[in-house]
Amino acid sequence: MKHYKFTPNSKESFGEWKSQSKTINSIVGTLRPNWKGESRWVMKEAPGEFPFFMTDDGLHTLFPLLSKLVSGNKHALLPLNVRQNPLFRQLFPEVEQGSFRNGNVYSFTDSHGFETLVCLKGDNLVV
Repeated sequence: MKHYKFTPNSKESFGEWKSQSKTINSIVGTLRPNWKGESRWVMKEAPGEFPFFMTDDGLHTLFPLLSKLVSGNKHALLPLNVRQNPLFRQLFPEVEQGSFRNGNVYSFTDSHGFETLVCLKGDNLVV
């Protein structure tokens, strides 16, 4: 098994960085057969969260440890832990789908027609 080191902040050569993007594009191509495989991926980190990779245009996000690929501006089911959160169920009982935004934030239109952003920080729902 070959292991890859994804460290975009180190002083590695452009060739190595290009190879890492190529590897991620290959993984994404397995998940999505119609993938073009031309994107440059950037590793993102936040305190207390697993690192994830985002295309430099911000349209796609890969969470390798969660086996999750999200394409921005596409509606999909909100994560189960968001949908099953008691406060979320109380505030938005009819909402099941939304769009993924940067930083593990999801958006949807509420029953009043307002765009609403939500995310989970630990077990706390942030609206």
